[in-house]
Amino acid sequence: MDAILFSGVIEILEKPYELISKIISKNIQNIIFDRVPLQRIYSRDRITILKIYKEVYEAIIPCRIFDEDNFKALFTDSYSLIFEGLSKEKAISVDNSLVEKKFLFFIYTCLFIMIFALSFNNTGCAQLERIIKIGSQNVLSG
Repeated sequence: MDAILFSGVIEILEKPYELISKIISKNIQNIIFDRVPLQRIYSRDRITILKIYKEVYEAIIPCRIFDEDNFKALFTDSYSLIFEGLSKEKAISVDNSLVEKKFLFFIYTCLFIMIFALSFNNTGCAQLERIIKIGSQNVLSG
């Protein structure tokens, strides 16, 4: 699989860490999170209540606000964080503190190193024209 996208969903799953572990074990090339609530207020995750407006879908559900450092640490052995930014969705207030929703783009480290090495290789365009394969996936072609 080339990529997986979580957009405003990982925080409402009952067992998000189990799912993330399974995904990491599959060596998916790109893992993207959008609108994931991350905080550094507490040294652990915080479970809150999410109230969904009845105009959308009336519900009250548990919502996890991840500890930012612990969340990112899940990926350090196999992935590189290549982009991080704030989501367009507004920050939420928890215990009188603002919690930002972020966008995180992780790339499989093996793939990242290969692309970096090719990009800066001084052998010329012939090197970049090769197709690099990881497993059966075409990763880069010049």
